[in-house]
Amino acid sequence: MGAPVKRRREVGEGGAVLLVVVLMGLAMYTLAHALHLMAAAALEESRAAARHVELQASADGGVAAALQEPPGAWMDSVDIGRWGPDIRAETGGLSVSTRWRRLASEVWLVESTARWFGRLATDSHRLVWVYDPIERIRALPGVVSVGPSADVAVAGRLLGDAITEVRAPLDEEACAPWITRVTEAMPTGVKPPLGQIESLGLGLLDFETLRTLAVTALGPVGTPQPEEAAGECVGDGPWNWGDPDRPFRPCGPHLTLRRGVESTEVVGGVGQGTLVIDGDLVLSAGARFYGFLLIAGRLRVLEGASVEGLVVAFEGVEIASDATVTGSACWALRALAALRPALGAPIPIHEARRFGPFD
Repeated sequence: MGAPVKRRREVGEGGAVLLVVVLMGLAMYTLAHALHLMAAAALEESRAAARHVELQASADGGVAAALQEPPGAWMDSVDIGRWGPDIRAETGGLSVSTRWRRLASEVWLVESTARWFGRLATDSHRLVWVYDPIERIRALPGVVSVGPSADVAVAGRLLGDAITEVRAPLDEEACAPWITRVTEAMPTGVKPPLGQIESLGLGLLDFETLRTLAVTALGPVGTPQPEEAAGECVGDGPWNWGDPDRPFRPCGPHLTLRRGVESTEVVGGVGQGTLVIDGDLVLSAGARFYGFLLIAGRLRVLEGASVEGLVVAFEGVEIASDATVTGSACWALRALAALRPALGAPIPIHEARRFGPFD
């Protein structure tokens, strides 16, 4: 009778061992499964973090790309507080949308949003200053603006009582892109003949920057005249300043940007555009200029010469008895608007933060 009892004891011990093995297996499986879940969660979290970094980089890239492009003429038509056109780019499941909002005349918020399959989204913002020709003209205190220690001698005519008037050889169509905003910015149509400024430049664009951008240099003396070849305007010549008297000719639309690296004398001839002069500028022998003059030294208008537009002459102005300077917003605007590709690069103000709803 003893042997069967032993077998039952052996069977019972074997069952206990098997149960322990099964429980240990279940515990190891549970632990492995838990570790697998933890690894999967960590992997998914890592992927999400990587996707977020990718989205942030894409949004930042959208802002950077927008700031590298010179602003277009569409900016003139965007009212303060409104958004400009939406610029979109897509690659696979990644889409980037960039747009501009005008916060003030020359202050814009650039916002870029990156999305992954239209769901996960990340934003990037930048607050920038963008040169606006109308604001630059409105900000000038006079038809001729001079520095605090300027020498002023006006014997001839210096007129600012019809600055918004469009006169020949221009017509209303030539000023159509800006005429509404000009009349809103200067509703009386009058600008003082003389005004005083504290520094030489255009908003955040200082004189040194403007000198650098005006790459075509003038000689000390010359006569501007249009240059044509094979029915086209040869725009690279230093003294080709367009053809304002004949807008229908090839050089009629040409608005120049030229720099005088020293004092410059213009003897006769006619031109249009923008001149940036390091020293003095002398217009003589009936020379005529239409547009915008930025002069570090003194402007002298002599011998029946004339200027129509706006002038900044930091060290002063001399207008002889037979000479004329006439304020014209349209001529100055055409000249300054033509410089957008050169002057319009956005200048970051500071890191912009989302401080409220922008929709």
